Amino acid sequence: MSLEQKITQAEQLFETGQIMQAKTIFEEVLISGPNSRVFNNLGVIAFGENDPNLAVNYFIKAINADPKNSNALANLCDMLEAGDNLGEALGLLQTLNKKYPNDIEIKNWLDKAAQKKKI
Repeated sequence: MSLEQKITQAEQLFETGQIMQAKTIFEEVLISGPNSRVFNNLGVIAFGENDPNLAVNYFIKAINADPKNSNALANLCDMLEAGDNLGEALGLLQTLNKKYPNDIEIKNWLDKAAQKKKI
């Protein structure tokens, strides 16, 4: 089974509520190396398990593995915003904005984070 097939299988398990089985497969995939999509999925699982610190770490790993992973960026920013901590993402968003100056989503999150930081 290819890595892509394993990821798809784990995502299907997750969608049917088989979280622990999905988590195990995602962790097995990471043995082959960093994978942005897997890190993002593990972040979602960690958030669902009420471990926001681990979730943030996974979302950051997802973004570091693929800075264009808009799902991970949105999950990270949504989570930080919900906890009134979006300003914490300011440095990361500034770095991503320098790397991808034409990315509207990054720009929008950067503007929101900057506003939160001022408050």
